[in-house]
Amino acid sequence: MSEERINQAGENVSQDTIDRVMALAGRRISTAALVATGSTLFVRLHLDDNQMAELGVTGNLWDEAYPVLELPPVPPPSESKTRALLVIVSKTNEESYWSNEDGWVDRKSASLFTPEEKATLNLPMDGDWKEAEFTCDGLGNQHGYLCPKCRQGDSITIAATVRVNARLFPDGTDNDGGDTEWDDTDTAECGKCGFSGQVRDLWEVEMVD
Repeated sequence: MSEERINQAGENVSQDTIDRVMALAGRRISTAALVATGSTLFVRLHLDDNQMAELGVTGNLWDEAYPVLELPPVPPPSESKTRALLVIVSKTNEESYWSNEDGWVDRKSASLFTPEEKATLNLPMDGDWKEAEFTCDGLGNQHGYLCPKCRQGDSITIAATVRVNARLFPDGTDNDGGDTEWDDTDTAECGKCGFSGQVRDLWEVEMVD
């Protein structure tokens, strides 16, 4: 029959699809491949006479038959590193949140849960899941960082670099205070639980303010 090769995709072009395209084209297909361009996935066909056709790009072979071969768009890759975390809120008191250590507490003291943990845990009586929202005051920092061990953000220390513009004078120097910088490989520690790692090990959450 025909050789199938897949350039980009997790599954092969079905044999039924190739048979239907062969009937439309009236020629043998030497290679069929799934190809991604931008955010669209399409079928590229190499014909026996060394010609090439692309489904959805050159429509002369497909006409009204194209919909039977239509493939879903490929979502663009996500560049976000933020985590979606959850809290447990009381159904009868929206100001009460669940803590695994202390029971019902205020929002700042609430335990945080991952979506994977939600799938395996049982809710306490009167509890319901809610997506966690984070503010600078509630989190304890304005950078959206959480310790991956204790899941708190108010005791994180980063081994950062302060770069200043220093002006020289006869009796010394003066500077503008500078900017504080760090990257993913700089050391990060949590004074609350003793965690020590790198900045890239910290959890990042989206801030609402």
